[in-house]
Amino acid sequence: PGLAADRVLDVLAGLVDKSIVGRVEIEGVSRYRLLGTVRAFARSRLADRTRLSVRHRDWYLDLAERQHDRWFGPHQEDIVRSRRLDFPNLRAALQLSVDRGDRDEARRLAAALVYHWLADGVLTEGRHWLGTVTEGAPADLYQVTALSAYARVLAGLGEREPAAAVACTAGRLARRLGDPALVARTVCDAGLVAVFDADRGHTRQVLGEALDRHRDLGDDGLEPATARLSLAMTELLDGDTRR
Repeated sequence: PGLAADRVLDVLAGLVDKSIVGRVEIEGVSRYRLLGTVRAFARSRLADRTRLSVRHRDWYLDLAERQHDRWFGPHQEDIVRSRRLDFPNLRAALQLSVDRGDRDEARRLAAALVYHWLADGVLTEGRHWLGTVTEGAPADLYQVTALSAYARVLAGLGEREPAAAVACTAGRLARRLGDPALVARTVCDAGLVAVFDADRGHTRQVLGEALDRHRDLGDDGLEPATARLSLAMTELLDGDTRR
């Protein structure tokens, strides 16, 4: 049996008082950590380290997916701060998923971190993880989502041809699966990747299709906002500041 939720704070405070757990404040947020020697001893006493590691991974996977869903809104700054503080744990969760061959969890987590890769300047690491988790993976909805994130990271790195190829693969798979939301997302990917192409008319057409598809789905969230931003960038690159 685990520790009752209403006892956690009291027990944690007691461990801090005994210097078994250390408390630090980073960017105004309290963080708790075991001293190195205590952590090593605790690990040596664990009967089932794998089960605990999987629980750790599952907790951070849930956190990453919840934060991804809340990215477009007033909590974005808090999410960015949290991601920076928690990234060693998120990286460990990714590594565990890859090492165990947990393809679904690995792809879900790498894709849920797409705005961390893009907004926090860790595009190269994002390319590594997304390339790793999608290689040889099943052709399912998790693959579409991970390939979508992969295309955007490659585009962010300026690797336009690989990005276009990955976006095309994601689009074909989304259509084969027959999921309208995934199709709309991958059309947006194709438009985002094409923003810096010479054929701006084609880019406008693709982004317009993405907006139409999201509108038909009643979606006015992050994806159509991304399409509108990409369309605005296309107009700006064409010298049209009025639109």
